Amino acid sequence: MPLRRTASESVRSAVRRGLAMYDEGKGGDGLKPETVRRARSIEAGEAQSIEWLTVEAPAWFARHDGTRPEDVEGSPWQVAWLLWGGDPGRRWVERLKETDMRRDEDTGASMAPAELAVLAGHARALSAPRPARVLPDGAVGSMHLEGGLYPYDYDRARYETATAMAERHPVLIIHVDSPGGYVSGVVETRRAIARAQAAGVYVVAYVYGTAASAALWVISGADEIVASPTAQVGGVGVVVTLYVEDAEHVVEVVSTQTPSKRASVDDGDYLAALQRRVDALAEVMLDDIARGRGVSREALGDGSVYSAQDAVERGLVDRIATDADDWMFMGGRMPLDYPRAVRTAPALASLAGGTMEALVTEQEAAAMTARNEELAREVERLKGALSADAERANAAELALRTRDAEAIVDGAIRETRIPQASRGSWVERAVRIGLDDVRAMLSDMVPQAQVGSATGHGGAAEPTPPKTARELEIARANDMLAQVRAANGGHR
Repeated sequence: MPLRRTASESVRSAVRRGLAMYDEGKGGDGLKPETVRRARSIEAGEAQSIEWLTVEAPAWFARHDGTRPEDVEGSPWQVAWLLWGGDPGRRWVERLKETDMRRDEDTGASMAPAELAVLAGHARALSAPRPARVLPDGAVGSMHLEGGLYPYDYDRARYETATAMAERHPVLIIHVDSPGGYVSGVVETRRAIARAQAAGVYVVAYVYGTAASAALWVISGADEIVASPTAQVGGVGVVVTLYVEDAEHVVEVVSTQTPSKRASVDDGDYLAALQRRVDALAEVMLDDIARGRGVSREALGDGSVYSAQDAVERGLVDRIATDADDWMFMGGRMPLDYPRAVRTAPALASLAGGTMEALVTEQEAAAMTARNEELAREVERLKGALSADAERANAAELALRTRDAEAIVDGAIRETRIPQASRGSWVERAVRIGLDDVRAMLSDMVPQAQVGSATGHGGAAEPTPPKTARELEIARANDMLAQVRAANGGHR
């Protein structure tokens, strides 16, 4: 139902005065009938549309305010101004346009004036189909892992990944400069990256500062990790920090596998139990990073942070960036000739029962390869079967055309239109160029009369073989030539 408003008494009074002046003939010749009709509607207390009140009326008042004559009283300009509501009407429509929210009197719905104007005046234009967004080859989306990572940082990273997928970016660059952070959110962010990869997005992690601990954990499933020459990578391990009340010191529990993650570890029953929890979490982390990078657990080190070159040697990153990689952090798009890495290590796919589940294990990859080969063989078999069926269908169609061609040609032979000796060539012609065309050609040919010659004393006549079409044409030409000569008195 359209949004509408009813004028106040001050507006109706101004309109009423304008109508009285109009009825006295003071409106001049420029007033449109629609203006008078709307004025009578306002004066009668009828509700007016929001489109007119927030778009058309304000524009009319703004346009005609500049044409106000010096002698206003009783002028056609004054009549028109009053018919539109006069000064009270102008204040009314401007207030409607500027008020933050409006409530529809019929439905009680509340909408912003901008929404009302769009809904009334531009709905069709806004709902018109828009051309699909076309991205250039190699266009990149961005995801950021920067600073200490908190749960909301992972939320933002997943949102940026989903945005790149929704906008169909073929490449996602993860900008990394983080010492790590909370464990909560790491697995979900890696799964978001894996889903993007499954959708065909090529994921490149560019480490321009530090990729340590949880940050390295997140990006280890990327298709490629590229490190700036000054980058620092590593810090693998898990730490739980305990802040002791009313004490100045802090207790930290570090995963046993990576003792260099922190300098010292306190003992105690409680800390021992906590140590087991930290170690279990580190098992998940180390296995995940090693699987994502396709390296051994030993290559991850003992929790130390390594230089970019050391990280390359350990397999933590793929290579060190060069000048040709400036597009990764300066915007633009991936070069069309960029040599994409082919990753064999699986990425994290999901969680089941609290344990990590790889996207594709080596055994599953081998099974998939065998299955693909089996499917390829089945496709070839089906192609061969379809080809054989096509050949049989073509042969059957040729047999039917040959049968019909023979029937047409045999009929022409019986009618003495063609000799028996030419049967084969006419059948071949009918099959090659079409039955209808050959049927028409044969119908145009004149039947040959069989003339007998006497033998002996009134014996049986031997049939004279019919003449060919060429022989008949020559005979007709000779007859015409003889007739011309006879007309000329026998002279040549």
